Amino acid sequence: MATVVPVETRVEKKGGNLPPVALVLLNAVFLAVLLTASHGIMKWISSSAHDGIARAVLHHWLALSVALGIYVFIFAYYLFALRIFNLSVLYPMYTGLSVLLVFVLGVAFFGEPIGGLKILGCILVVLGVVFVAW
Repeated sequence: MATVVPVETRVEKKGGNLPPVALVLLNAVFLAVLLTASHGIMKWISSSAHDGIARAVLHHWLALSVALGIYVFIFAYYLFALRIFNLSVLYPMYTGLSVLLVFVLGVAFFGEPIGGLKILGCILVVLGVVFVAW
């Protein structure tokens, strides 16, 4: 059974110039931005005028392929990142940032409503990620 070495130890062995938390955060931001882009593409496809899901897929096959390709890349990159970073740190950062970025994308590009409870939810997501990651 393999033992999990704390992220600080593993990152320092790699010889990076960034502090370990900054390196985890950088990877989490990278993954979150890609996931948000993929969700944005899928929302755009689903928002376009079409007579059904089959026609939407046929009409937007290239955009859908890009979105799915991003998902595959995220999966492969995440597998690599988990060799370096602790799951209990990277996953909350990556998914929490994804939640925030998708919220901003929905409001900014798709006109989704924003309200006090949603803002409070975003603040709680940030606090939850901070508490879990440290």
